[in-house]
Amino acid sequence: MLLDDRIGSNHYEGALARAGVPPVVKRLDSADAIIIGDGAVFGVEIKKLGDLLRTIHDGRFAGYQLPLLRASFGADCALLIEGLYRRGDGGAIEVRRGDGWETPKWAGHTSYDGLRNWILSMQFKARLQVIETPGAAGTVTWLARMHAWAARYQEHRSHVALNTINDGDDAEWETAELNPTQAFLVAKTFKGVKPVRAKALALHFRSPRRLVNATVEELVKVDGIGKKIAADFVAACEREG
Repeated sequence: MLLDDRIGSNHYEGALARAGVPPVVKRLDSADAIIIGDGAVFGVEIKKLGDLLRTIHDGRFAGYQLPLLRASFGADCALLIEGLYRRGDGGAIEVRRGDGWETPKWAGHTSYDGLRNWILSMQFKARLQVIETPGAAGTVTWLARMHAWAARYQEHRSHVALNTINDGDDAEWETAELNPTQAFLVAKTFKGVKPVRAKALALHFRSPRRLVNATVEELVKVDGIGKKIAADFVAACEREG
């Protein structure tokens, strides 16, 4: 798992390590966490409730962050909302404060129903996976579970049935112009792949999903990648999965 090194993401490092999932902490251009599984790569944007509401107010998530997630991970991305809240008197958002509940100033004019409607729009209009956790411990638990699930991605029997009803959305996102930055960061995590080679791999495959699914034959087509490096890379991807 890759974890962004900025404030807001990097404080999960210790808890993830204690959960048996020590992350590689790096600067990520999109997503706060990248989960590398068995033939699949997933991006997760983590928002505490206050930050989420600010990005709703200024349009930053829908206008900038969501398109960037899609460009980097296609349909394999999710928004994780961290924070416990409820519907208060008059429909206001209330959060836990000590032994009671109160409406924080940062809630602005967004009501509880307004937030729930925004989440439904993300789920059904933008087709974005939305996960909610009550706090940091719940976020770490979900990330660790996601890591374990992704590690056996090709083994889940439910995928067989789902593959028969794929509506083509993955193909639509796959053909979009992809940002190779995440592929570069993924490539650099593997032993023996130096920055120059990582850059060549990223520019060739354009996405982390294509990179980790590459065969030896496909890898050796990249300048500077010989059979040994390619074979070691494929083996490393299989071990990570």
